[in-house]
Order: sequence, then C-alpha cells, then structure tokens
Amino acid sequence: MVERLLRTLQWGLSSALALLRMRQFSLVRGFVSWALKLAPGLRHARVGEQRGCALVCDILHKRKLPVSLASATDFILGPPTAHPAEYVLADTVSLYCLTEAEAIFVEVPAACDVYAGSRAPSPFLFDTQFELAVRVVRLPLEVMLRLASQVELEASRLIILSNTTRCGSMLLCDMLEAAPRVRVLREPDALTCVLLLQHVSLDAQRAILRGALRMLCKPAAAAARTAAIGRGGDGRGAGGGAPVAGGAPHAIVAIKPRGHCIKLLKLMADAVPGCRHLFLYRDGLLTAQSMARAFCSEPVHLTRHWLLQSPMVRRLFPADAAMAKALIVISDDPLLEWARAEDYFTALPPLAKYALLWAVVCRTYLLARADGLLIAACRLDDLDRDRDRFCREVFEWCGIDAAHAALAARASAHAGDAHQASIFSRSRLAHFRAPTVDSAELRRTLDEICDNCGVPRLGEPTLLPGTLGHPADEAGKSAALAPESALAWHRQGEALQSHSQAQAGGLALRRETS
Repeated sequence: MVERLLRTLQWGLSSALALLRMRQFSLVRGFVSWALKLAPGLRHARVGEQRGCALVCDILHKRKLPVSLASATDFILGPPTAHPAEYVLADTVSLYCLTEAEAIFVEVPAACDVYAGSRAPSPFLFDTQFELAVRVVRLPLEVMLRLASQVELEASRLIILSNTTRCGSMLLCDMLEAAPRVRVLREPDALTCVLLLQHVSLDAQRAILRGALRMLCKPAAAAARTAAIGRGGDGRGAGGGAPVAGGAPHAIVAIKPRGHCIKLLKLMADAVPGCRHLFLYRDGLLTAQSMARAFCSEPVHLTRHWLLQSPMVRRLFPADAAMAKALIVISDDPLLEWARAEDYFTALPPLAKYALLWAVVCRTYLLARADGLLIAACRLDDLDRDRDRFCREVFEWCGIDAAHAALAARASAHAGDAHQASIFSRSRLAHFRAPTVDSAELRRTLDEICDNCGVPRLGEPTLLPGTLGHPADEAGKSAALAPESALAWHRQGEALQSHSQAQAGGLALRRETS
C-alpha cells in the first residue's frame, strides 16, 4: 500500500514537472524536483540496509544548474536494486561525484563514451556524464575505496593539468588527445567534491582523493591489462609486479580539474607520488578579463547570485550553494588573511575579483614549486609564437612521444571553439564586453592584489618561474616575486598582515565615504 502511494505521488509530481518547462518557472520547477526526490529517498533507506552493495536506480528526471557542481540531487531516481559492488568497475559506469558517505556513479548506454573529449556532447566531463546518464549507482564510500585499491594505476602515466581557468586549457586538452593512447578527462567533479569535504581528516581526504583518481583512470588501466594479456602475458611484468601499460590503448591519462582544484595540488602529489604535473596559465590581464566576461554573464551570474543570496535556492541546490561559497574562501594561506576579510571579496569590482582568483592560483603554483613539487608551467601566449616548439616541449614534459607533437600542432592550428557546446562558447560571449582598467583606484587595487600574492602585475609581462621554453633567469626577472623556498614567503608575514589591516581600514573608509 505504501509503495502504491509513493508511486502515485511520484507520478503526480512528475506530471506537474512536465507542465513547468518554461524558463520563468525554473525556480518552481526546482522546488517540484526537490519534492519529487523524496519518494525514492524513502525507499533508499529500506534497501540501504544491504551495506556493501551497489544500489542501481533508473533515472526518471534530470535537473541541473548551468555548469554547476555534480551532485546526487541532479537526478530523480526510480526504485533501487542491489547489485555486487563490482558493478561500478564496468566501462559504462563512471565516477560522477562524492559525498562524505557515498560515491555516486552514473551508467551510460554501451554505445556512448563519456571520455570522448571533443567529440562528447559537452567539453566538460561532468556535463557529458549528466547528459548521457541513464542510471545512477550509489556505493558506500568505504566500499569504493576498497575497490579502487584493486585498480592498477602507474603514476608515471598520470598527468595532472592544473590551470587558472580561461587560459586555453581546453585547447591543450585537444592537443594532447591528438596523440595516440592519450585519454583526457576534462573537469571531473569527483575531484571538486573532495575539495568541498568539510568533516573529513586530512589523511581521509588524501585516501578519498587517491581512490577517486584510481576510479577515474579505471578504463585506461583495464585497457592496459587487456592489451598486456593479448600480447601473451598475464598483464604483469616479468617479475610478477604491477601490470604494465606500455603500448596499451589510452595508456596515458591526463586529468584537467576545475581551476580552483589547484588547492588539492599537494594532496594529489601525496596521493599518487610520481605523477606528472603541468600548470597552464596566460597573461594575467587577459585571463581576468576573460573570466569576468564569462562568469558575469547570464545565466552564470544570476545562478551564482541566487545561490549566495536566496535561502530557498540554497536549500533546493545545497551542493551548488556550497561550491559557490567555497569559491569565496580564497585560500588557507596565512599570508592571505586580508583576502579572507569579511565582505572583502564580494566588495571588489568584477575585474578585481577575478584578478584575485588568478593571482591566488598562480601563487599556489609558485608555493608548490618552492616546496619541492616537480611541476612545470606552460604559457598559452607561447603557443602563438612557436606552435611546434610549444607542443614538443609540453609532450616531452608529459612523457608523451614527441614525434606526435606535430599532430598536436596541426590540431591546435585548425581547432575551432573548444567551448562550442557549452554556455561559454565564443558566439555567446561575444555579446558581453570585457571590463577594462578604467580608473586609477581600480589600478591601485589590482596592483595591491598582485603585489601581495607575489605575482606579476596585470598589464605587465606575465612569465612565471618554471615555464617551459624559458630559462630560469628570464622567468625570475619577469616574476614579481620568485621565492627559492617557502620560507621566503613566510618571512613576509608580519609586513603583509599589517598591510592587510591598513587595506581593510581603507576599504571601510571608502565604504563610509561612498
């Protein structure tokens, strides 16, 4: 009887949802979606007693804000059925997101490939998974970590592509995909979810990150083992050690996280020691202008505004609200206390907001190098100067046969709009004008931000230490501050703290004056 009532409620809400397709009813539609998920949620508690099983649910309805964080609440699910935990190891099942208790996978039809990159419905993996998913698979987090330990992952064949955002990182992904046996994962939100875990210890966060990376790489690992067996072996080296991936299809996996995931850089290095790290950036002013034009446009700006200002929207989309709030938490760096001052970030004009985000990401890269992490940088501006050399140096650093660099150079020369299938397409953003440095006060604010973060000022030549194709002394002269060790940063603590207090006082004075 209860089951029949639940099905009737679910049918009624689904019918109401179908009537609310117009744009102006998007908030009401979100409320109905939120209510609709309650019925399957009641059944999950009943089946959830079978701990250690994978709960597979058909997707009845999907709802998601533009380019928002992947979440278990993106789907309205049907009744769950229990399957062995190994169900998630199938090639058609991929890791979608994480919570503090569960790993959420999505299953796509056998004919679909969420890792198709530029051939996928969206340039972003989280959007492609959302569009193609037909089923959701829920697995307890501890079971996912146990299964992940069985996935073979050779660290030297994993590349982490950190970036500032709006810096040509999608073009770099297209270049890497032009080489054979390279698979690129563009912004998997499982890593973003690790960044947002709050009630988890550092060791647990590192273990979850390691498990997430292994699960994201499982198709390549399976292909490597299959290829090794096909060559007459058992998938293991001569000494019976770990499986080898040489010559296997998709033997190299490059993962490009969202830009703010650079906060996980050290954790990723600890989780998978020996993996390769590459940081992509470009001219600071151009980056900040591009970010302001993209992220202050509709509907992204309205979405973010609703998530931060409306209690109702925060309740309907809790994961997205958490992400929007996390973006304002600039960094845990003790020398950036001034940037974490109450209302400091929200009071900045758009160009200064994104200049701060760019500067903090570049600072994080510099600190990682100072702490001894083996990481190099590549600057998009160099691609236009010498395309062949740029591709060759990137491929050599990433451990990809440099003979394929010519393919990448040709691919980048004829590349179209990498964001054509997203809301960040060139044709769409052409309607929005990029902000300019139009006042002396804005110029002072931008200079203070860059000076405090120890990066080149916006409008000046941007060349960071460790950039491929540039001698160390050349990069050192260009950088506003190129520390040889992390100690060099911390020695400036007292000076920066006093400066931050003066800056906060000046900000308050400007507010009172205005």
